Amino acid sequence: MSRAAQPLVELRGVRAAYGPIEVLRGVDLTLGAGEVLAVLGPNGAGKTTLLNVLAGLHPLAGGDVILAGRRVNAASATARARAGLCLIPEGRGVFPNLTVRENLRMAAGIARGRRRAAVEEAAYDRFPKLRDRRRQLAGTLSGGEQQMLALARGLATDPAVLVLDELSMGLAPLVVEQLYGQVAGMARAGVSVLVVEQFARVVMGVADRAALLVQGRVAAVGLPGEIESKLSSAYLGG
Repeated sequence: MSRAAQPLVELRGVRAAYGPIEVLRGVDLTLGAGEVLAVLGPNGAGKTTLLNVLAGLHPLAGGDVILAGRRVNAASATARARAGLCLIPEGRGVFPNLTVRENLRMAAGIARGRRRAAVEEAAYDRFPKLRDRRRQLAGTLSGGEQQMLALARGLATDPAVLVLDELSMGLAPLVVEQLYGQVAGMARAGVSVLVVEQFARVVMGVADRAALLVQGRVAAVGLPGEIESKLSSAYLGG
């Protein structure tokens, strides 16, 4: 694919471990500008570890992480975030004891060249429910509303690369469809998206490419339809 010809993110031979247990075993992946790449695979395949390595939250045991043409192996998570990489972790990562507005204002504090009012309005335009809940504590929101807030906070930082871990977890199908509609819109606006998703079919409709991760290795990369045909054997251990 042409967008992947000049990757914004490159993982070259990436290895990672927890003590003596190797979890990632030489992962090679690329992510192009404005591309949505879905990383799929069974539980225990190393998907979340892969995202944490990319974001600088878990150390490399080998290989290289390259962001916008720069090798960032030694860069902290903060430095990578300032370079335009935003991770929205599994579990949403909002501040439950702050209101919706306060959560957005905290994100606005690190937004590049954007005022708080502009960040808030952009969030409310994208997710109208948040406007109605702006004075409500984030911890009292529904799961779908918390995920909307997490996405809005992430987008407030004006990321070049958005990394999503299990966007659909615990949410109703209609809410998941709405959230992935927003993901597709982000990609059309030029944001590169790397998403780990346990429920594969929900992400296939917005992904440009998909990668299948099995036992810490990339088993296949291709168009969503090509990878979908390989999922059953991967998830069932065939």
